[in-house]
Amino acid sequence: MTTHLQRARVMYGNPSKPAPKTVTAKPHKGDAEDSHGGSYDLAIASFYDRRQAKLGGDREGLEVARRERKEIASFARRHRMAPEDLHTMLAVIHEHDAMPRSQEAVEQRLAQTLETLRVECGGSEQAQALCQNYTKFATELAREIPSLVSRAEANGAGGHLDLIKLGAKYAETLTPPTGAT
Repeated sequence: MTTHLQRARVMYGNPSKPAPKTVTAKPHKGDAEDSHGGSYDLAIASFYDRRQAKLGGDREGLEVARRERKEIASFARRHRMAPEDLHTMLAVIHEHDAMPRSQEAVEQRLAQTLETLRVECGGSEQAQALCQNYTKFATELAREIPSLVSRAEANGAGGHLDLIKLGAKYAETLTPPTGAT
């Protein structure tokens, strides 16, 4: 089965290899450029265009979606997320928006995810450290975009293996809370 990460790599390429030099038009004001020289626009449009179309005449929902759209671009830029990682995160959230999971299914997947991480990381302590880094990322995301995170959690996206892996990757880009030593 192809994972979201694998699909994103096909769409966006491998960020560890520099992209070939090409002549491109200058981005217009409002483009969400990333530090990799690409753009978050495709990932954001893929998620939010569908979400806004689904909301139709719900003015309040549309307002929330438009606000989230700006906030997620700002969040990704500030934390220097790769476009494929942003795409993966939004694809997982979209999948769970479209097909919410039951609490039992989420608990069962979480147990499987923890076991998978334990095997991949080489032990429970390393897997726990990865989960703690993900928690830092998820907490920061919830602080900055609470509507997105609360919807994702309500639909069962929490504990998804791809989200844990990519969230843990960006834990070091988070700024410590004010007053922390």
